[in-house]
Amino acid sequence: MNNTTLVSLAMLKVKIDSGNDYLDYFVPFIIDVLGKEKPEKVDETITKNLIKEEFGLVIPERTIQILLKRLKKKSYLKKERGLYFLTKSFPTSQLDCERADAQRRINTVIKDIKLYWEKYEKILTEQEIEEQSKK
Repeated sequence: MNNTTLVSLAMLKVKIDSGNDYLDYFVPFIIDVLGKEKPEKVDETITKNLIKEEFGLVIPERTIQILLKRLKKKSYLKKERGLYFLTKSFPTSQLDCERADAQRRINTVIKDIKLYWEKYEKILTEQEIEEQSKK
C-alpha cells in the first residue's frame, strides 16, 4: 500500500463516519477524476482506471456503473449509445482539501511515532515508519 492509497483510505473512513449510502462514498472520487481529466467519453473502465491511477483504489466496474447512473440522474452526465459524457452542470471537485487534510493527519501520526521511538533511543526514518505501518 503506497501513501496515495493510505490517504485515500483515510478520506473514505471520514466519509464512512458521516453515515451515508455506502456507494455514495465513492462519488467524490469519481467527480474528482472526471472533472480533472475531462475525458471525451466516460464508461466504467475509463473511470475505474482513472480512480486507480489517481487514488490507488480499485473499485469494481459494476459499482462504478451504478454510480455513473446516479450522476446521470443528477444531470451531471448524459448518456448516448452506451457511453456517458460530461454535461455543463458537472460539479467541481472538493477533494483536494480533504486529501491535503488526510495527508497532514497521516504526517502528524508518523512524526509522533518517530518522536516516541527517538525517546527510547531508536531512530527511525519516516519511510521506515510508513513501511512498518503497512505490515
